[in-house]
Amino acid sequence: VDSSDFFSFYESGQGTSSGSITGDTLIEDDTESMCSIVESGNENQGIIAGINQSSGSINNQSNVRALSLSSDPSAITEIRIERSPELNANKIVSVGGIKQDLIDESFHDNFGIVGINQSAGNFNHQGNTAVVVMGGLVSLTEADLDNVRASNNDSVQENIEVLEDILRDSFSNSQGIFQVTQAAGDMNIQENTLGFSFREIHIR
Repeated sequence: VDSSDFFSFYESGQGTSSGSITGDTLIEDDTESMCSIVESGNENQGIIAGINQSSGSINNQSNVRALSLSSDPSAITEIRIERSPELNANKIVSVGGIKQDLIDESFHDNFGIVGINQSAGNFNHQGNTAVVVMGGLVSLTEADLDNVRASNNDSVQENIEVLEDILRDSFSNSQGIFQVTQAAGDMNIQENTLGFSFREIHIR
């Protein structure tokens, strides 16, 4: 790869994703909650998709992308992504019902970046996050997950009929970065984090 073919989107970048689910109470009885992506997102190129689906309640979801391509070694100084979600002192009582996340026959023959979050459940923190830097002299700080906290939560689930996360017959013949989280359950913290840095060096 010749770095002279690249171009600069920005000199420095910072993305911040934070959220707090604190002190909430949810009571549900025989609830049907379903997220589905079927026969979608096929044959694409580039930053293909940032998808968040939530049929549940009180969920934090995000797709964060920081992409820099440069022909100037001084063009990019830093890219930083930070996350600081909290899940504290919540209570859920769930009786009966159906919770299902489904990705089926989707995202075939793609080349690029895809981020997907699905939550049929409740009180979930989800993720993705992709950092790609190519060319130039780069200071790259990977995603900071140290502040993820969960404490004093109470979950009661009784007689749930269906509780499923399904990823089926998808992403074939695809190349790139594909990040997926599914949470049909409750009170989960999930992350997909990728930091990639490439610098071309010529030695004479």
